[in-house]
Amino acid sequence: MKSVLLAAAGIAYGADAQLCQADATVGWCPFKGCFAIWHGPSTCRHFRCHCNPGYCSIDGKMCVPDNSTSKGSNVTAPSKHSAKTRKALLVIGTDPSLPLYADAIFKSRLEHHGFEVALVRDRMATDALCEQSDIMLVSASIDGSVVKHKLDNCSTPSMHWEMGLWLFNGMTGPTMGVDAWLTHENRFARVPKGPSGAWPPRPQAGNIFVTKGGAEPGELAAHLGPGPIPFFKDGFYGMNWASLDSLGRGAKVAAVLPMPTAPKPEEKKAVLFYYPKGASLYGNRGPSPSLRIGFTPFHYSHGTDPTCEELTQVQKMCNGCSRCQPTAKMEASVKPMPLSEEGLRILDNSIRMLKEAALAEAAEQERSIRHVNI
Repeated sequence: MKSVLLAAAGIAYGADAQLCQADATVGWCPFKGCFAIWHGPSTCRHFRCHCNPGYCSIDGKMCVPDNSTSKGSNVTAPSKHSAKTRKALLVIGTDPSLPLYADAIFKSRLEHHGFEVALVRDRMATDALCEQSDIMLVSASIDGSVVKHKLDNCSTPSMHWEMGLWLFNGMTGPTMGVDAWLTHENRFARVPKGPSGAWPPRPQAGNIFVTKGGAEPGELAAHLGPGPIPFFKDGFYGMNWASLDSLGRGAKVAAVLPMPTAPKPEEKKAVLFYYPKGASLYGNRGPSPSLRIGFTPFHYSHGTDPTCEELTQVQKMCNGCSRCQPTAKMEASVKPMPLSEEGLRILDNSIRMLKEAALAEAAEQERSIRHVNI
């Protein structure tokens, strides 16, 4: 397999070179136009994207130069996939050309469910890229302050486990350390503190408490509760959470932290929740433009702790902070995403829900196209 890197957008995915077809049809464009990120240089004609002159396609999805295998081309034609292959956008905090660690399990499970996965660096993520995907996953490895509101309006079914984005996109109230925060065992200057400068509460042995609704068939934690279950094999791995009263009216909560925790220990903390399409987000943020799932792992590129290379020199010298590990040592000794068997089932259930939502939206779009053509 050759590695394909669309450097301008920071997207990478696997590919094999094959024969190309000129003036190929590579997708639909009834409402959104033809985006080069997913289809290459193409033009919308009669609701279909066609490769521009001088370009061809081998898979009916991506237009590449006729001499795409020649020296100097930055795109290699992707291998032919089934017409039912669907695209997943995975937004990460590292260069897409580098190996994945904490994020690797998410790419692997997406591929297991039949998705072609495109990786994009957080600073390159946009609503337009999101709209060209069937589903989108946004990792905790990203820098939420870089993405901010760039993905707020995307109508693609999505899952977010970057707690900072929950604050920006209306999945929770707006204040970190009050409306939403995390659990974390070690103390690093890069770990988000509360408004008063307090460190986050400690993890709760890797466990979550599945709600009655969350355990029902078809839900995020189907047949795994209700009650406490292990989510991580590592009891010190961090989790994102949101206070129940800081969620929008339309939120459905599948699991909470099993024990009271600061701030406001009397309030339960949601660790798995979602908004169906059209459900009310927090405050005046309006209806959710798509299915949006709030997932729980808190991590950096190599695990729940940042590597020394992910810290600035000032952060490394933080008084009273934990000692960081170099990247090489973490790669050799730390399991980057220690999901339990139950945690893995919840991840698979989440991807299944996203896939079902994407299929439903595709069917609706197909009906709209037929209506236009009548």
